[in-house]
Amino acid sequence: MKPIFVQVRNGEKDVRWLPLFGFAVLLIVAGAAICEALAYVVTGDVVVAAAILGAIVGLFLAVRQIIATIAYQPIVLPESEDVEHDVLAS
Repeated sequence: MKPIFVQVRNGEKDVRWLPLFGFAVLLIVAGAAICEALAYVVTGDVVVAAAILGAIVGLFLAVRQIIATIAYQPIVLPESEDVEHDVLAS
């Protein structure tokens, strides 16, 4: 499956870096905010460790998305009459 921040142009991948960077930052901030909010609801006090834990979880998810984006290799199908015939027959 093609990652969301990759476009394939002329058989080559084109990584959209600015949206990927924005998504990574947003994911880290959202993780910190959600964990801090949950900790505040549970304990009734601000817990700095919860924000740090949420940021770390967000960082792991962001790194996973970045690795998937960088490692993606588009599949190039050979141009032949058999492939066109199979596509038209189905």
